[in-house]
Amino acid sequence: MAPPRSEPRRTRRQAGDAREHILAVAEERFSTLGLDGLKLVEIAAAAGVRHSTLLHHFGSAAGLHEALVERIVGRLVAETSAILQGDDLRLSASAAASAVYRLFAREGTAKLVAWLALAGAEPKIESLGAPFDRILERLEAHTREAGFPAAEGKALARAIVRITVTSAIGEGLAGSRLDRVMPPEEGVQDLPLETALATLILKAGGFLDEGQL
Repeated sequence: MAPPRSEPRRTRRQAGDAREHILAVAEERFSTLGLDGLKLVEIAAAAGVRHSTLLHHFGSAAGLHEALVERIVGRLVAETSAILQGDDLRLSASAAASAVYRLFAREGTAKLVAWLALAGAEPKIESLGAPFDRILERLEAHTREAGFPAAEGKALARAIVRITVTSAIGEGLAGSRLDRVMPPEEGVQDLPLETALATLILKAGGFLDEGQL
């Protein structure tokens, strides 16, 4: 006689806590496995809940995906805004660019943006607009301080943001794989990519003098 099939251990939670727990498990699986990690049965097992419980909270796979996108985008907006808290413009352009780079270079964030772009989910991508507006304002202030004409400064600020974010997403999607293709040399400490990128962009834009790093 076959031994009884073991069931995943389940913990009783309040409805809100259960929903948040399921989303946290789904996000972790998405970060490590991509879309392959979002199979409902596997998420339920990893979260220690019944498949019916997951359907109760989200209705369907599409409902879970929608809630997961809302969760990640919401946190990304909050964290990006926190970088630019208040009206203090003393945060350097390099520090702002590096901080934004680190946010988007996260593997989970990079995969999410790629997923939204491939799915044509323009409204979700556009929900990132508010913090980007503040980033642009900050960088445009620095271009004025550096003596750029208004129109040229605005164009430069947009270019810095686009290059920073697109490079970060590429790093989040392929960086670990590139490390295997071109591992660092023994005894040579790699320069953090966000630092190297910010330095190159800002030096090319005239924010840094010769010899500055």
